[in-house]
Amino acid sequence: MLKNYNTEKLHLIKNTLWLGSERIARILIVLVVGLWLARYLGPEKFGLLNYATTIIALVSPISSLSLNTIVVKKIILNQEKTTIIVTNATIIQLIATAIVILIINIYVYSSEYFESEKYIVIAICSASALFHIYFPIKYYYESQINSKIVAKTEIISLILISTVKVFLIIYGYDVYAFAICNVIESAIIFIILSIYFYKKIFDNNNFNIDKKLILSMLNEAFPLIISGLAIIIYMKIDQIMLASMVDIKSVGIYTAALRISEAWYLIPTIICTTMLPKLIELNNFNNGKYFRVLEKQFTVLITFSLVIIFAVSQFSKLIIHTLYGEQYDQSIDVLNVHIWTNLFVFIGLLSGRCYIIHNLHKIMLLQTAIGAFINVILNLFLIPKYGITGAAWASLISQMITNIGLDPLFKETKFLYNIKIQAFIKVINLIPTAVRYAKKDKNGR
Repeated sequence: MLKNYNTEKLHLIKNTLWLGSERIARILIVLVVGLWLARYLGPEKFGLLNYATTIIALVSPISSLSLNTIVVKKIILNQEKTTIIVTNATIIQLIATAIVILIINIYVYSSEYFESEKYIVIAICSASALFHIYFPIKYYYESQINSKIVAKTEIISLILISTVKVFLIIYGYDVYAFAICNVIESAIIFIILSIYFYKKIFDNNNFNIDKKLILSMLNEAFPLIISGLAIIIYMKIDQIMLASMVDIKSVGIYTAALRISEAWYLIPTIICTTMLPKLIELNNFNNGKYFRVLEKQFTVLITFSLVIIFAVSQFSKLIIHTLYGEQYDQSIDVLNVHIWTNLFVFIGLLSGRCYIIHNLHKIMLLQTAIGAFINVILNLFLIPKYGITGAAWASLISQMITNIGLDPLFKETKFLYNIKIQAFIKVINLIPTAVRYAKKDKNGR
């Protein structure tokens, strides 16, 4: 039994390392190539490229159908139907993606601003959504706690495209070329993962179009799609509203700060993705241990987030000037505010997994819709008064309300609120110990 436990633990650690390797590689390359790109394009064109990708992100819950947790859950509970689940999920995602791309391009081509740079970049970026139909294959490897294949593929694609971007910068290409790079990166991942899955895993004898399964996934996905839209709205609508209420340049300045603030989201993403299969299993077979593990995970995530917040806040000016230059000086105030969203995003990512495990889709939908609504209202009031910093405050307040403040209002989620409070108390109790250790270490030196 001990040997099996150690093997399982080692497997979890290896999977976490593979997930982490891709995220770390992405952060490092973005810091080198992405920040070079921000300097090269300047706030206005950098803002334009990010405005286009934000438009695509706003419709991504529809094109992806928010199937990730659903596919993982179904595969874990029905391993023998892996091929059927993955292929049927891919089919319905392909249809949804085609519809989304069609709608975006109809809007672009029928717009009176069609000839403008803004809408051409949006049209190019929309094509990247087509290749996101590899997501169900990615979900399969997540369900097996085996992210090695996906991580390797994404790292290869990232390195290739980043190399191309370096040459584009050196030879002075315009923003359109970098929009095309986003499409090619998704295409590379799609091709490699598709070949590998259908060569190694796909079972020709166990494949068919399962209408009952498709309807089941769509039924479960509907509240998640709406929830996903709400999440994207209260995480991305600030950039859209800045573009319309201020200008595109403000989007570039704001996004520069977000690149640093949101880079840390990889930590809870890795932890939650790795722990999801284990949490599903514990909830089914060992309820007591499930709650203990859950509280421990919240404690770890809160601790990580606070360490990041204090470190980045202390060196925000140095970080912005070193990475972007003085042309992004306004990003400093944005970063000092927005970095605090890490605390609530870290908590929210784990909460979202718990809602799925406990089939609380409707409550998750309602909470995220409330959060999105609050964010829009706050942006309407704060952007005119405080500009880009007002948008950062709107994000912070809405994240706090959504991921902490709404849990006590629902009977089904009060247990999560209690677990979060217990985790906060544990972290607070650790602070005096940490301070004493720091003083002792300082005096020792």
